[in-house]
Amino acid sequence: MRYKMNLKAVDLNRLELGDYDFITVIYNNHEDVKENASLKILHETEDLKKGEVRFSTLSLKPRQALVEVQLHPEANNREVIIQAKKAAGYMKEEKAQKVALIFNGDYPAIALEQFLKSFTLNQKQFDIYLSKQEQFGSHIDVVGANDSLIKAAQDRIEAVAFARTLVNEPANTLTPSELAYRAEKFSLENGVEVEILEQKEI
Repeated sequence: MRYKMNLKAVDLNRLELGDYDFITVIYNNHEDVKENASLKILHETEDLKKGEVRFSTLSLKPRQALVEVQLHPEANNREVIIQAKKAAGYMKEEKAQKVALIFNGDYPAIALEQFLKSFTLNQKQFDIYLSKQEQFGSHIDVVGANDSLIKAAQDRIEAVAFARTLVNEPANTLTPSELAYRAEKFSLENGVEVEILEQKEI
């Protein structure tokens, strides 16, 4: 089972913010945001404190939510994860499907990828055996990251989601042979050669 998600790199100038039900803007300096004509929705908001995450509602019908995240470009890995999880928590509460994730500033690739991983994986639950399965943020357009970075992040997200699924499976379902089958299937789908050894061959 593959983790269903759609991360896509887009240009801010081509973004129609009215098309999204959840918008997250990550920035360091509020003054830089005010200078960006494409982010008029933030021009009247107050500056964020260091490490602050702020939620607001842009409209009720149709409902549209905005989350602002103050994140320094040199923030450490832990700080990036915390901020991403906070933003993702609001996305889950809103049950948002079409999401715009906007990085306003020059963030290093490692910070961008970590934020994407934490933001996306935080809303994924192990719900395979539930009659009603929910996944939020199934479509995420990302501003500030190129295609290669998006591809790298998506590959890692799928790998982590796959591992989490295996960990959460009950033992009577994920038998040794079933584990071998799933590992082989996932590996082949991702271009990795795999060899399954029987007990006598170990």
